[in-house]
Amino acid sequence: MAFFQSDCIILKTYDLADADRIVVFFSRDHGVVRGVAHGVKRLKSKFGSALEQFTESRISFSHKENVELATVQGAELLRSSFSVAGDLNLVNELARMANILVEFSPPHSPDEKLYRMTAACFDAIMDDPSGYRSVGVYFDQWILKLAGFLPNWENCSKCRRQVAARAGLHINGSFESICDVCRPMPGVWELRASAVELISSVRTQSPRSFSANASENTEDVATLADIYGRMLDRLTGKGSLSLSG
Repeated sequence: MAFFQSDCIILKTYDLADADRIVVFFSRDHGVVRGVAHGVKRLKSKFGSALEQFTESRISFSHKENVELATVQGAELLRSSFSVAGDLNLVNELARMANILVEFSPPHSPDEKLYRMTAACFDAIMDDPSGYRSVGVYFDQWILKLAGFLPNWENCSKCRRQVAARAGLHINGSFESICDVCRPMPGVWELRASAVELISSVRTQSPRSFSANASENTEDVATLADIYGRMLDRLTGKGSLSLSG
């Protein structure tokens, strides 16, 4: 049996027995892990609130080879999710992001860059709940990029000529960019030049900075959320990963 300790984000929890829960957590050093927390539902549980959904905690756990579930031995709370517990929109958005992580991060496959990005997005939503839609777009774009599915919209998918992004983009139902010359009819989505700027800014800004800069640009945020959400739905076949609210 191997013993581990790692900073983790609690993605999901499931009741297992009268006092136990299955906890799905995204670990900095071990990727997505599923484990059993015995006694977590007891009034005087040693875990306290450290295993509540969306919290960030330092978890100690053991894992036997060829056994699906790890055993959670202890947890130290690093960041509470109490501030968003009463807001249904925030809970739904964080749950959506958690579902995406489970879909795109194979079990026990550490990804430091993905962990840091996810933790920064969760922190940004906790610090400024009003910007959760913008942070959701930021998260989706990075998920698609890190997974290798973010399209290159710099060239027209038909004629291969460079698209004049300053004038905006037309994105068809296959998530391809189309130039004005090749476009037989209006594209499914019209990305204004300001939306193209938002796409570029994700590459260089933190989620907190991106959310602040996009706060007055709700139309472009909504358009990008629709595009990225539909891409994620199509890739996973889930049909439930679009940005909520």
